[in-house]
Amino acid sequence: MYVSPGRCFPLPPLVRQSKFPGGPVRDWKQAERRIAAILGGRRIPVSGRGRGDNPDIEHPSLSVEVKARASFPAWLEDALRQAECSARNGKTPAVVLHQDRGQYPDALVLLRLSEFAELVELAGESSGRTTKKGPGRNS
Repeated sequence: MYVSPGRCFPLPPLVRQSKFPGGPVRDWKQAERRIAAILGGRRIPVSGRGRGDNPDIEHPSLSVEVKARASFPAWLEDALRQAECSARNGKTPAVVLHQDRGQYPDALVLLRLSEFAELVELAGESSGRTTKKGPGRNS
């Protein structure tokens, strides 16, 4: 489902970019750069970090690990669209992923990066921190 104010309708199939030589390596680096810009952080090159030593993105209040994939499970996208369709009055749509027999505080939360970036910016403003506005940021 695609969400527009107060309405949901079927989402057209995702259009995938064609692969090109060296594509996968360039794709994940580009994803890290773009996400860092959106969140107001800076990508840390792989040469500057070891696995688990540093996050993919340097940020004043987040430790960000980026995982780029060609596609996500349909049920996951459907769950987020369901949350988006039911969100009203400026509420942030979110999906909570709880593993059976797992601890509830350890559940995962899924929301769109644009929504997450807005929450991070609001949290930074309320605490006195500021983040840079990057491409794709609202306002």
